[in-house]
Amino acid sequence: MPSKKPRPRPSVASLRRAFEDIVWPRRKLVLVGLLLILVNRLSGLVLPASTKYLVDDVIQEGQGELLWTLLGAVALAIGVQAATSFALTRLLSVEAQLLIAGLRSQVQYHVLRLPVRSFDDTRSGELVSRVMDDVEGVRNLVGTGLVQLVGGTLTAVVAMVFLVNIDPVMTALALVPLGLFRTHPGFGQRLGAAIGFAWMVVIAVGILRDREPSPETPGPSDGVRSLDGDAYDARAVAGSVLRKT
Repeated sequence: MPSKKPRPRPSVASLRRAFEDIVWPRRKLVLVGLLLILVNRLSGLVLPASTKYLVDDVIQEGQGELLWTLLGAVALAIGVQAATSFALTRLLSVEAQLLIAGLRSQVQYHVLRLPVRSFDDTRSGELVSRVMDDVEGVRNLVGTGLVQLVGGTLTAVVAMVFLVNIDPVMTALALVPLGLFRTHPGFGQRLGAAIGFAWMVVIAVGILRDREPSPETPGPSDGVRSLDGDAYDARAVAGSVLRKT
């Protein structure tokens, strides 16, 4: 199959024009959406943060009266999160859908005004795809793409600060494998091969230990012969795993 051509990166001029034509006329709506995203993500972090006080204060310290305060805070946070999610859907998602519909009408109007020879050189499926799909990128500027980008970044920053305050060493140990997976694409495959080899070695050692000759066996030569055979099987398994890695 022919390889797909990489999409060209948008230029600075095109990004500036998209910002001036799409985002800036709706700056008040986007600002309100950003505030709602901030409230939504912060309220969503109340539930996982409450487990620390539940375990440390309520369970270990025996402060039973604090349980009702935690339940009230969690219920209030869930209500705020639900309300802000509904408001974001009504504001940003609906506005993005209306904007996409308007842009599709403009593209369709432009296509209908093209000369006839343009339709001879272009297939109808390609034209339909251009009209329906090319304007979907607007959703990343005004609609759900903005919510996911800003909300995900905010959640990651707040969660990182929270984890560093709890235990910086464990946080660093958790981030090191993620950095290796990100900077070295083949690290995951090599790590999986190494783990598989380690498991093969553990299984081979367990087989050897289980097949060791016991005092109840009738002849020592049979036990030695079985042990040699299992050792040969273990070496064969290890060699095959090494060849695959």
